[in-house]
Amino acid sequence: MPATAIVGYLNSDATCCGGTNAGNLGVVAAEGVPGHGPSCSARLALPPLATIFLMPEEGTLHG
Repeated sequence: MPATAIVGYLNSDATCCGGTNAGNLGVVAAEGVPGHGPSCSARLALPPLATIFLMPEEGTLHG
């Protein structure tokens, strides 16, 4: 994972979707803890019975 923030673009458990608003509250910060090869990792709060879409914070894509 890139050493940056990851933004939640959709959480189907958000209150606006009729859910309980469980999840990451819109942003997940990368930690400098290696995991499965990459030099950074993140802890995610996964809402039960929901779908989340995450993308790198705007302006942090490399390519």
